[in-house]
Amino acid sequence: YSFGILASLAIYALVRKKHSEAAAIAGALLFFTAPVVVERLPQTMVDISVAYFFLAAVLVLFKYAHEGDNSRRISLTVLCGILVGLATSVKLIGVFVAFAFVIGMVLSRLLYKKEVNIKQACTEIFLLAAVVLLLTTPWLARSYIYTGNPVYPLAHSVFGGKYLSPSLDLAYETHHENVGLDRNIANALLVLWNITFNSTAFNTIIGLTPFFVMLLPLIILFYKGVRDLRKWLILFVMGTAIIAAIFWAHPVLRYMFSGIALLSAATAMVIDAMLRHRILKAAIFLMLIVSLAFNATIWYGINARNVAYFISG
Repeated sequence: YSFGILASLAIYALVRKKHSEAAAIAGALLFFTAPVVVERLPQTMVDISVAYFFLAAVLVLFKYAHEGDNSRRISLTVLCGILVGLATSVKLIGVFVAFAFVIGMVLSRLLYKKEVNIKQACTEIFLLAAVVLLLTTPWLARSYIYTGNPVYPLAHSVFGGKYLSPSLDLAYETHHENVGLDRNIANALLVLWNITFNSTAFNTIIGLTPFFVMLLPLIILFYKGVRDLRKWLILFVMGTAIIAAIFWAHPVLRYMFSGIALLSAATAMVIDAMLRHRILKAAIFLMLIVSLAFNATIWYGINARNVAYFISG
């Protein structure tokens, strides 16, 4: 739970910078109470910590985007590399968030700077990659020493390794190929819709509540009210890239936590724009209450035994 709370606080900080406190709280709660997140938080799985380290790196990214001093940009790049490196060290699925982060760096350069120094931008990206690799390599080496495969249990057909046979590897790959929907462009573009309304295809009863797919498209109508449209675009592109890439490669919903977290922040920014319209304000609050109450009911259903144990001491 601790990393879930930390990730939610990071979403709050990401939104609160230029937006209302109500919207920041909404973004944090949308993520923390999302059914797919709630289902996994009580379990001993590390995916939520990948999301936390990545969100911390995204917070630093926006400091980097507004920094004019080159030496400070280098320092911030190193810090980003450390945080992204921690995400990739937690789990190999962090490679996807690392690539998404590079996309975010490029977009921040293009959107926040009037003039783009290509040489400096490439230097910072290579520096980021070097720091990430520096932090990840010890874990790859450890895996190789113990199993003979640096990316165990993946790529058994390439590296081989102990504890897995070709038949077990085939069973592992076949299992994941049968999770999710057909890998094609249409399903990749509609992955958020499918996670919401066809979550059973991903071996999850409920993935996300409809709040995301209802509000994110409304950016078309309310983009003028978003206080930092460039930030929204960066968050949306990075979040969508993570979710679409993981859908195509390894469609397990808990691997998508980092992308879901960014889309929670992007949704909160749309909520902030809508809350400034008197006519919509009550409707948005009502929708939020219904959505969060639904999520809270699921949360209690999953955690009822733990809650009873905590209360009883």
